[in-house]
Amino acid sequence: MEKLNREFLKSLGITEKEQLDSIMTVHGDVIEDTKTKAQTKLDNLQTKYEKDTEALKSKAETLQEKIDNMPKPDPNDGEWKKKYEDLSNKMADFVDKSEYDKIKGEFDTYKANTDAENIERRKNDSLRKRILNDNCNPKYADIVVEKTIKLAELDKDGDIDGYDELMKPVKEQYAEWFEVEFRKTHEPASNTPNNNSVINPFAKESRNLQAQTELFRKDPTLARQMAESAGVKLTE
Repeated sequence: MEKLNREFLKSLGITEKEQLDSIMTVHGDVIEDTKTKAQTKLDNLQTKYEKDTEALKSKAETLQEKIDNMPKPDPNDGEWKKKYEDLSNKMADFVDKSEYDKIKGEFDTYKANTDAENIERRKNDSLRKRILNDNCNPKYADIVVEKTIKLAELDKDGDIDGYDELMKPVKEQYAEWFEVEFRKTHEPASNTPNNNSVINPFAKESRNLQAQTELFRKDPTLARQMAESAGVKLTE
């Protein structure tokens, strides 16, 4: 059975981020609601089991007292032996909790599966949010998530633990997917005092034809944006 996740939805032709986010949010709410109802059912069963256990324990103690007070019989007395076995069988019935154990086992398995699925969904959403906030080109976001989610872990606040270290090898190999990393590695150093500013190869004071060509090759969209911000009109 396929899991309802972003990859599965995309295979069905649902690719818009807003639609994916909406469906995954509703799916998460359904899981939480189902888990809450299942937990309530288990709690009620636990309470009933504890009450029944106390009542049966009292009956078992009464039966045991009857057995203890029975006169020592002749080993060949078949009637007494039958009474003893009947009482012992009744005691065994009183302490049988197989039905409870079966239901509890099924719930524990269900809870483990839904918890794992919920954590996976939260990791996916948190990782995708951090990647997009890290200036990753949206068209590569799903690929970056797929490459890193197996190693990703959530911290106590629900954020990605050790995000910078997790992304380091990806940024080194695919710097062009991250605009800031691409600029750091492909644009010439600034000759102006403010080396922390982003250098625009289309700007008059930092014009660089080689950097422009490289930028167009790596990321045409970013190149057009930088050209527009520098007041350069590009011909199609």
